[in-house]
Amino acid sequence: MGPSNKNVNLDQLSGRSLREAIADLDDKQILSLVQQLIDERESLLKRQEHLVSLSRLSEKTIAAADEVARQIKEEAKQQADAEVASILNNAKGNADKILEERKIEAVGSAQKEFIAAKAKYLQEFDTFSETSINKFEARIKEVTHDISESMSSYTESLKEQFIGFQIELEQKLSTLENMTPSETVKNNPANPMPTSKIPDTVAGREMRTVEILAPRDKDRIDALKSHLDILEDVVQTDLKHMVDRSLIEVTLVKPLDLTNLMSDWPEVEMVQDSVVDGQHRTQVMLGVESEIAVEKGLLNHKINRIAHHIKPVD
Repeated sequence: MGPSNKNVNLDQLSGRSLREAIADLDDKQILSLVQQLIDERESLLKRQEHLVSLSRLSEKTIAAADEVARQIKEEAKQQADAEVASILNNAKGNADKILEERKIEAVGSAQKEFIAAKAKYLQEFDTFSETSINKFEARIKEVTHDISESMSSYTESLKEQFIGFQIELEQKLSTLENMTPSETVKNNPANPMPTSKIPDTVAGREMRTVEILAPRDKDRIDALKSHLDILEDVVQTDLKHMVDRSLIEVTLVKPLDLTNLMSDWPEVEMVQDSVVDGQHRTQVMLGVESEIAVEKGLLNHKINRIAHHIKPVD
């Protein structure tokens, strides 16, 4: 069957390949088909250009709308700021005006009260009789006389206390300044340490006694005990206070030369080994010169307090 002379449109070729469609067409139909394709392409290109134009117009419209919105927003902000500034200025002006009015009212009220109080005082003063003034002066003289007698008696008492403290100060300073570490150890009943040490042991541990001789100070004793507590070989320490001395019982895990160790500690003035009643002890003195200075300071403080209250008596 030969090709048909009728024109063919694109819808009739739907679902067929180009080769199959052309095989059944003559030249005239092929040219008609090609012309349809060209017309369709031009139509599509025109639609595309139209859509591009619409897109550009839309973008310009949106940009213009954004700019208008930005300008409206900026103008609204400027207008709002101007209104706020105007409101604040008006409020400040009103507040200043009210404050000034209140100040004027307060000053006027105070002046009126002052004038009234002054007038009342002058009136009361004028009515104060000469007899009342004389009685008042007599009472003042009487009180002054009583105070003078009391101060004289108190001054004599302070003088006596001052003399007593001065004598006590001289005695204590004389005793402390004449005392030396060697004399303190000599007066102590402890005996010198022999060449062989006699350690006390309890359950495989060594017990050592640190004897703190007079003069004693609580802060220095606590500092000495703290030094012992932080030593690696010390298990525990036990502080005991006696009448004339203090003892620190030290439990060691192994023998330790406490005498040589404590000789470098700042609280220790003198340290030596000794044996008391067959027991090994490490005797320590804690800064004799510092104790003298403390005693001087306390007594001087008392004397200064007394001297402050003493006034020359005519």
